[in-house]
Amino acid sequence: ALVAKPGTTKSIAVAEMITTLHTAPSIAQFLEQFKYSMEKEGVDFRKMKSVVVDHSFALMHAVSKTFNETSLNDYLDKCWTTIQTNKSRIILPISLCCAHIILIFIKKSYIKNIHSSAVRKVLISSTGYIINSNDFENISFFIKHSLKILLCQSKDTCSSSIQLIHNVVNGMNITEDQNSCNICVELKNFDKNKKRKLLKESPFYVFFAEMKLNIMEEIHDDSVSPLDINPFYLPKMADELVDKYLPLLPLWSAIITGERKSNAAVESWFRTIP
Repeated sequence: ALVAKPGTTKSIAVAEMITTLHTAPSIAQFLEQFKYSMEKEGVDFRKMKSVVVDHSFALMHAVSKTFNETSLNDYLDKCWTTIQTNKSRIILPISLCCAHIILIFIKKSYIKNIHSSAVRKVLISSTGYIINSNDFENISFFIKHSLKILLCQSKDTCSSSIQLIHNVVNGMNITEDQNSCNICVELKNFDKNKKRKLLKESPFYVFFAEMKLNIMEEIHDDSVSPLDINPFYLPKMADELVDKYLPLLPLWSAIITGERKSNAAVESWFRTIP
């Protein structure tokens, strides 16, 4: 369903589609027909603030193709350029529902299997901080320390990072020098003109994968005593963050839209269906 929520009014379904195909081409065809019909009625889609979708690659691809007239790869490129130069205009920001992102991590086995509720709370709160932050430099600095505590077995080795994460999730601002996480970098081995895979060659993946590699080169955990075990040591979570979620960072954080987004309007509409 395509659901709009104008101002403070109730959710309004403007179009619905029943299909057995959940593919980018089938969804894009539906969206193109809707867009064509609305433009004939004088609707200017450039005035839309954003489009919020579930964590579905078919939806993401279809929305980008229809409303931004570009591939999702190119959309991520434009987001990267916008963050670094503020010169590239994002026609229509695409957002992933913040509630769905939180739920994805809550259901991860490596989160559910943590015995300490305090550790689970910090990890989920950290995800919430990234979702809510609209400053890429702050996010990058925070993610750098998050990756360090997820990759480091020794608690003593990453104690300063653990303290910083605790301070942030408890409502304190980041106060350390952020120059070590300068975002104005030239990405190595990155050619946006060639046909490429979405996640592995997103400019955000290249940036954070290099960050992760640098962190791993700095860590020396040859022998860790039982008393020095880091309770946040979750290398699998670090791998998934860098490989699956950080490549799409502009879609589930507020660095492009300025605020977190939810598809609560759609869920609200579904509750009204008899």
